[in-house]
Amino acid sequence: MHAGRAGQRHVRHHVMRAKIVAVVLLAVAGVLVAPAPAPGATATPTIAVYPNPASLIHLPSNFIVQPNGFNTADSQWAVTLNGVPQLYTQPNGNSSVDFTASPPCGTSTVALYGWPTPIHVIHGSSPSYVPPGNSDSASEQITVICPEFTLTPSTIDQPSEPTTIQLQGDGWHSSAPVNVEVDGKVVQTGTTGYSDVGSASVQLSFTAQGLGCGPHQVLLAEQTTSFYSNPVSATGQLTVQNCPVPPANTPAALTLNPTVLQPGQLTNATGTGFAPNQPVTLVWEALNGTPLLGSTTVTASAQGTIQAYCLVFDNDQTGPRQLVAQQNGTNAAVATALVDQGSLQPVSGGQLVYRR
Repeated sequence: MHAGRAGQRHVRHHVMRAKIVAVVLLAVAGVLVAPAPAPGATATPTIAVYPNPASLIHLPSNFIVQPNGFNTADSQWAVTLNGVPQLYTQPNGNSSVDFTASPPCGTSTVALYGWPTPIHVIHGSSPSYVPPGNSDSASEQITVICPEFTLTPSTIDQPSEPTTIQLQGDGWHSSAPVNVEVDGKVVQTGTTGYSDVGSASVQLSFTAQGLGCGPHQVLLAEQTTSFYSNPVSATGQLTVQNCPVPPANTPAALTLNPTVLQPGQLTNATGTGFAPNQPVTLVWEALNGTPLLGSTTVTASAQGTIQAYCLVFDNDQTGPRQLVAQQNGTNAAVATALVDQGSLQPVSGGQLVYRR
């Protein structure tokens, strides 16, 4: 009886000893250091996208998506740009996924999905399928730099005109000819800087003058050349403030110089007291209001002034006449003149008179 119990204890002792030895050997072998990972599992998936940032002037561009930490068994891929599937290629096997696109200015999101199970689709030919729910995925934001510029100053006081405005910008083609326009009128031309990589900067200046109160659009536009068939442009805003307001109910006045003319001669018409920044039409009339040849339209300044040269046409009526300034449908001001066929001859006193 005692001998049997002793034998059982002896057997259990050897079994436990064998188990301990086995555990030690397994630990030494590294089997019990940590639970076995899932096949192909690695770190949290991430991606790196190149180029980032990209430039509008280089679009469409080939983007390279480099996966990191994806399951090593992944062999199927899908790539999206702002949620839209993209056609892709793998020129380096599974080391990268490449696609060509034209992202919008600013920030966009590129996402990559990978999974090991083959699906029934021709590789890279159809971006419309949806990755399975258990796929690895990662995303990264990319930035597209677009042509831009700033104005210094961007706001000016009207009494300070003419004022020099400095224009500085980035994201342009290298050595490209450009025009600066204010409200559709070219006020300066120049060339962007030189850059052998990426985009170029631009630095120009122009003079702001004759601008009324309020916002004015400034356009910087590359010009098409044999080197640049895809010119780019950008717009900004120049604001004019603190414009003097003419006194209320000030009557408009019109003056001619000279007032005695011959056919084919010009007279300088100047006026004050008109509605600011509004068109004024100047027309020749006989004293009884009969229209004569010639009319022109100008825009009153922010101070309500006008200036124009008016021609007396050949073979038009001679004798007394008047130049009428019309604004907002009414005759705002009138100035009289005399047209004579005689020749101007000097007399004493430094005067010019007509001789027939």
